[in-house]
Amino acid sequence: MIRNTYGRGHWTFPGGAVRRRERPEHAAIREVAEEVGISLPFVRAIGSFCSTKQYKRDTVQCFTAAVDTADHHIDGKEVLEAAWIAPADIPDFRSGAVDRALRLLEADR
Repeated sequence: MIRNTYGRGHWTFPGGAVRRRERPEHAAIREVAEEVGISLPFVRAIGSFCSTKQYKRDTVQCFTAAVDTADHHIDGKEVLEAAWIAPADIPDFRSGAVDRALRLLEADR
């Protein structure tokens, strides 16, 4: 999980916008590499939901992946802090989007 250098500083998942002509799974792989320096060979979709945060209507697509190492390196521009946190240990002051993504993850198990 990450805490961004902007916003309220809540823990969230790496992510961002899908570029024009980019597939969502490729965007997820790119965003994880950019934000925490982890190269993912592939991701697996677990679901999506609609977000109306900041008066925008976005479709948030969620993915899961396995990694070989816990090593990570934050970008220092967008990301203030990164940590591996078990779902049960995620702090209570998380965003609604994190709760919705966790529900998708639980339903996927």
